[in-house]
Amino acid sequence: MLIYLHADVAKLGKKGSIVEVPDGYARNVLIPKKLGRSVTAHESARILAVRHEAQIAHRQRLTTLAETIERCVTAKAPFVLQARANTSGRLYTAIHEKEIAQAVAQTCGVAIPDECGIKLPAPIKETGVYEAILDIPEVRRVPLNIRVEPISA
Repeated sequence: MLIYLHADVAKLGKKGSIVEVPDGYARNVLIPKKLGRSVTAHESARILAVRHEAQIAHRQRLTTLAETIERCVTAKAPFVLQARANTSGRLYTAIHEKEIAQAVAQTCGVAIPDECGIKLPAPIKETGVYEAILDIPEVRRVPLNIRVEPISA
């Protein structure tokens, strides 16, 4: 029997998936506990089609995000981050991926989803110019130039 799962079920599947289970298990366990509902072959095809359309729309949003950030990167000089530093240029607090993501989002005017990651070889601990990569899954990698300047008092 085909079952659409309403919740995660151990050793069976995650919420929203369609699984094939024995009829007795479906009638005696899954359906009475409201963990899933029976679906016909026609309904499962419709559910899969809707899921496929949602994946296409999500990928399109990520592609648009990548294009917007690439235009912002090529139109502007490096992203400038300011941080407190001592006289030799060493930062009091290291700059991590999260701060870079906030600077990119603020400069380009787009929100960067959590699934997109910024790759740094190591946290930035000194002033200077650095390279980072914005990794947008299944779409592309966008190189970012970052300049860290000390905050002038």
